Amino acid sequence: MLTREPYCSEYKIILHLVHIMLVLPKRIKSDTRASLHSDTVEDLRRISVEGPSLEDFDARESVARWFSQIKKAKLQELAIRGACDCNGG
Repeated sequence: MLTREPYCSEYKIILHLVHIMLVLPKRIKSDTRASLHSDTVEDLRRISVEGPSLEDFDARESVARWFSQIKKAKLQELAIRGACDCNGG
């Protein structure tokens, strides 16, 4: 109904927004990423809409931060298991 005249012209911007809202989740949650948690999909949607373009994004800082978090988590896991002497003695 809304895709026919006169509605199509009258509600062009709203129809465009509806189209974006319908397509964006499919763009993010593809067949290869079908098991993503809804919070992750929401984060990816926000990044896709509000984040920088791929051409402008330099991933080095983000990757370095991610690796440092992995290292911290591994050290904490080792400390919990008792495999790491975190007291230095």
